[in-house]
Amino acid sequence: MGPSSWPPGILHADGTAMVGELPVGPPWGTGLGGYRLVTRRMTADDTLLLFTDGLVER
Repeated sequence: MGPSSWPPGILHADGTAMVGELPVGPPWGTGLGGYRLVTRRMTADDTLLLFTDGLVER
């Protein structure tokens, strides 16, 4: 995720939560590339939270 986006959160089945740490890169959708792959282990009961502050605004 780029500097204009929030890092993803993970809500675990036991009620705990964490914010994923990601390398800084250009915002998604800008076509500038340069992203690095990051993997995190999750269980089937975990929830991945994704959100944005509105990359595309008119």
